[in-house]
Amino acid sequence: GEGEGEGEGEGEGEGEGVGVGEGVGEGEVSREKRLELVREVAERELSAEELSAWVSAPWDPADREEALALIAWHRRRYPTPLARLRHAREAYERWTKNRVVHVGSR
Repeated sequence: GEGEGEGEGEGEGEGEGVGVGEGVGEGEVSREKRLELVREVAERELSAEELSAWVSAPWDPADREEALALIAWHRRRYPTPLARLRHAREAYERWTKNRVVHVGSR
């Protein structure tokens, strides 16, 4: 299904992580509940120790290669600092224009 295998290894140590789809058969949870679970994971604040462990963890070679390929593509597509800044501003404008604010969101 969608999102399988994502988020593995996150939330280790404290048991605070929300296992999206963990122990749930496909179709047993409403779309709204799945979105709520994903939002909880995405918006959870990390402790300093969790953040340090996460950013210090070694990269999987395939993930590193993919990230470097995306960076190279982006630098070719937006070759100058001005082009990158313009793109970031336009993307942010699109994001804020199309953003859905949920009741209870910060």
